[in-house]
Amino acid sequence: MMDAIPDILLVDDEEAFCTAVAQYMQSWASVRYALTYSEGRRLLQQRCPDILLADHYLPDGEGVELLELALKSCPESARVLITAHTDSDILQRAINELRIAYYIAKPVELPQLQLLLQQLWYLLILRRSQQELQAQLRAYYQELEERIAKRTRTLQHAYDELRHLTEQRDQLLRFLLHDLRAPLSNLRLLWNELMQLVPADTQAGELLALGRDIVHTLEQLAATMAATVTADATLPLSHPTPIDLAELSERCIALFRPRAHAKSIQLCLQLPHRKLPLLFGNQALLERLLINLLDNALKYTPAGGTVTVRLQSHEDRLELQVQDTGVGLHAEELSMLLSGSGKPSVHPTAGESSTGLGWKIIRQIAQLHHASVDIISAGKGAGTTVTICFPTHVSAISSPS
Repeated sequence: MMDAIPDILLVDDEEAFCTAVAQYMQSWASVRYALTYSEGRRLLQQRCPDILLADHYLPDGEGVELLELALKSCPESARVLITAHTDSDILQRAINELRIAYYIAKPVELPQLQLLLQQLWYLLILRRSQQELQAQLRAYYQELEERIAKRTRTLQHAYDELRHLTEQRDQLLRFLLHDLRAPLSNLRLLWNELMQLVPADTQAGELLALGRDIVHTLEQLAATMAATVTADATLPLSHPTPIDLAELSERCIALFRPRAHAKSIQLCLQLPHRKLPLLFGNQALLERLLINLLDNALKYTPAGGTVTVRLQSHEDRLELQVQDTGVGLHAEELSMLLSGSGKPSVHPTAGESSTGLGWKIIRQIAQLHHASVDIISAGKGAGTTVTICFPTHVSAISSPS
């Protein structure tokens, strides 16, 4: 920009003055001039000058009007007023409204005019350089902010994805460990039955004793791992399929009959006389729901009690009910189970382990299937009834809110 020369537009009705200025300034500036207001207006509209010098009194107009036009159409141009007659009103308007850079009174000496215009030109160069630098800085900071924002979004996305995967992994691990307790318990019961049939002082008896200890170790390991994993995540989903809830209930009950027999608990299934409609859902999750319901019912029912699984069909819903004659719950404990805000104070009747995770699994699976969960108990020792109502008009499962 320092190598550029200024473009000066001089509008004055004295042609001799105009040609003298053009010749005197030609070594460092390009000077265009006009002798009338209309010609000056045309040249101004043709190209915005770096510096505009306008005489106030022109044959067909006033210089201040030309300066006002320049302020609107060429705001970056420096404006200078030239006049032979001092008029305070004109000067005040030129300074306050038109923001002129200088006021020059005639007669004008060319060396002084050149010095003034050179100073004005250098100020223009400095101002433009500053504006260009500011524009570059703004562009740089904007680019930097965009890069930072993009990197932040990338990192946040990676963090969210990692957290989601970690939560899902840990939650699935907790669910799997929780569900592993039921088959391990049944395995222990079967192992104890075998040990009663085989003499302990035989090689087979010693192997069975060793196997019993291994099963006990697995139970303790599963309980420890389930207690240490504290993350929370959503259950896995898959496409819904038609499910025979009666058949699923019979299969799950069969898994728990050895355990119920070992605790002297009667395990019953009550079905309606007419065939139940199919339920659309995730079979693996519904089987897990039933296993957890039966596990809790047997766990909190003392010897000699009864656990009943009851299925009923209504006009717009399919009802699954698990009723036990166990330890029962207070109203506050029922509220905690339904809201997931805490763990009841009751303890299993045979010293089984309990983390409270089974109710969480039941609530989430029911929610996935748009089902409601209701828990009723008359209090301590009065047993508990869990009722889950599946809407028959819903044919798909969805993510929990």
